[in-house]
Amino acid sequence: ISITEELLAVYKYKVVDGDSLEQGNVRIRLVDIDAPELFQECYDENNKQYKCGQKAFEELEKLMVDVEFCSETGVDRYKRKLMECFDKNQNSINRKMVISGWAVSYGDKFKNEEKEAKMQKSGIWKGRFIRPELYRALHKY
Repeated sequence: ISITEELLAVYKYKVVDGDSLEQGNVRIRLVDIDAPELFQECYDENNKQYKCGQKAFEELEKLMVDVEFCSETGVDRYKRKLMECFDKNQNSINRKMVISGWAVSYGDKFKNEEKEAKMQKSGIWKGRFIRPELYRALHKY
């Protein structure tokens, strides 16, 4: 694989928020995780409000630089492709988002990683937050 092909593979996904990508006009949702909404705010360990949705977006952008491939696992009710992405070492980007504390487990797959992030007070776990699913329900997303 040439350097040009490698760069194209890396940059073919545009990060939309902490758990969503776009590839051209195709919308992609990272499967088994749920990150704060882009404009969602949380509270840090000092009870100071901060833009946790923006932080989740930035974390995913950093992780996607090392993406090697994404594998499709299905389609959700909004017709978005469900995918899990992996880096060069076959580590799941989805899993890394949960471990870093910038996403929660959506289902059971990453429950242990979520528990670990919570124990370590990583990302959103360092303070208070509303789970993204509840935030969307309250804000009519």
